[in-house]
Amino acid sequence: MKLIETPNNPAPPGAEVHEVKGFKNARLRVCLAPATGTPRGTVIIFPGYTEFLEKYFETMRDLQARGFTTFIMDWRGQGLSFRKLKNPYIYYFQNFDEPVRDLLIVLEKFKDRLPRPWVTFAHSMGGAIALRALLVEGVRPEAAFFSTPMWGLVAATPVNRFASRFMRFIGLGRLPVSIVRKDPREEKFAQNNVTSDETRFNRNWDVWRACPGIRIAGPTFAWFAAACDITDWFRSTKRTKRLRFPITVLSATEDTFVRNASHEAIVKRLPDAVHKT
Repeated sequence: MKLIETPNNPAPPGAEVHEVKGFKNARLRVCLAPATGTPRGTVIIFPGYTEFLEKYFETMRDLQARGFTTFIMDWRGQGLSFRKLKNPYIYYFQNFDEPVRDLLIVLEKFKDRLPRPWVTFAHSMGGAIALRALLVEGVRPEAAFFSTPMWGLVAATPVNRFASRFMRFIGLGRLPVSIVRKDPREEKFAQNNVTSDETRFNRNWDVWRACPGIRIAGPTFAWFAAACDITDWFRSTKRTKRLRFPITVLSATEDTFVRNASHEAIVKRLPDAVHKT
């Protein structure tokens, strides 16, 4: 296991990379970076869809400077962690409990090196994994922060929900949702609909160029069906009232992937939450 450093994106000082066996022995890449000085606590970072831990080097360095130990892992199916399909660029897992189980195994291994208090910091798909982990009480932080969490999907129309679940039901869930080739190394900044920050966009490109195998081309029907399942569960579960610690949820008004209305709906059911846009 290694960290992919580029001239404009150095690893956090003292960062360690580890290979850990997760749920069903999935090989997972984990990174731990110590706080600068006496630790104030630990920030556990939950990356988003298609992301890799190098994307958070800047954030990790900032948190270290503020006295926090940082902890992050590549979810199964992305980054440099285990990929199940013969085509490694198609994103696949069966359900959102798989990455949650991976996380719990990894945290158990490193918990003695992660000083309290814990703060979870989750972005996009990582927000779905984090909320699931919190609601099943597998992870118990003292506070949580969610950046545009995937608690609802714009693309989850009734037709798309039915189609993805049908494909999964008949055994074709491993097929890609789209046959259109999408290579992020070929995307131009002006064409992207993820970020307005060209410097950081280009920095991520540099990582893709340095390690092409770190990229993801698109989801499978099984992943999309699993995303629909977990967001449906978020809408119906009564467990939100158990999360009695400070939670901040940040929505991006121009996000074209995550359904922002889902944030307000869930925040209303949380005992101690603030929603900002």
